[in-house]
Amino acid sequence: MSVDTAAEGRAPYGDSYKANLFERPFLQDMTYVSDLDIVSYNLAYDEKFYYISIELVGTNPNNSLGLNYAVELDINADGYGDYIIAARPPYNVNWSPDNVQIVEDTDRDTGGLSAEKSDGPLPGNGYDTVIFDGGRGENDTDPDLAWVRVNAGNRATVQFAFKVGFAGTRFIYGVLADGGLKSYADLDYVDRFSEEQAGSPEKSEEFYPLKSLYAVDNVCREAFGFTGTGQEPQRCKPTR
Repeated sequence: MSVDTAAEGRAPYGDSYKANLFERPFLQDMTYVSDLDIVSYNLAYDEKFYYISIELVGTNPNNSLGLNYAVELDINADGYGDYIIAARPPYNVNWSPDNVQIVEDTDRDTGGLSAEKSDGPLPGNGYDTVIFDGGRGENDTDPDLAWVRVNAGNRATVQFAFKVGFAGTRFIYGVLADGGLKSYADLDYVDRFSEEQAGSPEKSEEFYPLKSLYAVDNVCREAFGFTGTGQEPQRCKPTR
């Protein structure tokens, strides 16, 4: 979170450009946007759906800036995102698939040359093929595949639901809040820009303030359904 240092126009913790970790809930002039600032995220499930909840510092996902929220799924735990389940405003307190898309990376380039570090600037098309578009797209074989709602509880400012059968029983997942580029074709952003081009949210860093990469917050990714080594690319490191 950046809320404690927001008035100073800086984020001293959590942003690690080389590791694809963003703590940038700021505009380019370092104006703080609390509705982008991720506090926590969690996963629950029942027999039909997975539910991923994103807790934000702010309480207005319908911020006038137009904010997108998303879940990234790495099905084979190689650090390259396979699918992004993404929502755009307007958001409603009731479940709806209307503004939800699922976009697939069909050519394995979301992680650039290496899923463990920045390779920018590097061309690529990131998540490139829409396979679900609000239940109305030409490729939508299941109109109920993915849903979103907001303000469902203290720890669910934005909440996604998607079918268990779609994701399978083991995967790595992370979440994203995006009010800047909002371009899934450019993920991972660290592979599209050099660190100098992107800028930095920390005043002590050489490339402060934010430049091309702003108004974005994400998290390290968690594993579901398997233990693994704990060293999978982009996965949260075990704590002792």
